[in-house]
Amino acid sequence: MCRMLIAIGNMPSDAIIDGMIKMASDRNTQHELNQNVLGTFRHGDGWGVAYFDSQGKWRVKKSTQALYEDPSLNSFRSQAGRIVLIHARKKTKGNISLMNTHPFHASLPGGGDFVFAHNGTINDKIKHHLSFKVQGSTDSEQLFYALLSTLHDQATKPTVEALHQTLAGYEDYIGTNIILASMKTTFVATKKPIANPWYYQMSLGMRKDGVIVSSEPISLAGVSWSVITAGDIVEIDNATLAVKIHTFKDTSVPQNFLLVKSL
Repeated sequence: MCRMLIAIGNMPSDAIIDGMIKMASDRNTQHELNQNVLGTFRHGDGWGVAYFDSQGKWRVKKSTQALYEDPSLNSFRSQAGRIVLIHARKKTKGNISLMNTHPFHASLPGGGDFVFAHNGTINDKIKHHLSFKVQGSTDSEQLFYALLSTLHDQATKPTVEALHQTLAGYEDYIGTNIILASMKTTFVATKKPIANPWYYQMSLGMRKDGVIVSSEPISLAGVSWSVITAGDIVEIDNATLAVKIHTFKDTSVPQNFLLVKSL
């Protein structure tokens, strides 16, 4: 379980971090798991941030402290770049450790550098290429490697289809939302939750100079928010900020788009 967001473009770092602190400390939005009492379902089992620096490289910082209690988070109010991914963990699988803390960072053989964050729990066995060496004990890290394995094996297939195909293969889960970002493109994929639909809901925020996807809407000047329909995949061009929403007719047929909507 987690709260997470990715912000792309000219988005205010202070407001993003303040919003993330409110989410992690469960002071932002009511949902099933806080039973409409804010502050009772905190995400304090570690946090991490990935950002794309001015030299074109991913930088990742992780901590095992609660995000809302760690003063080192404040350094990112000035350091964060054009793309920022933040994750606050509430553990379900794996102990509290840096190896189990998101975001995860890995490269594909032959090119492609990605960061990844996940909200949910998958109980199915997760398979991936043995070239990816699992460091921790979470389903999230293994899911990341499974997605990268599919992207490698099906390199000629659109990334959206490969992601959807991989996620559709897991049936024993509670909820599954992912953020997968490369230098050029960000993908946010959602899977209809078995329970707690408000908690597992993802929201898309847009303004002229930025795009944000978050576990909960946060207070950002000029941002218009909308709910992402469970099962959809959001594709964001990190350079132009163009957004596409991919909706599927039938979850058993990954190639069968119902709609590709540009925003």
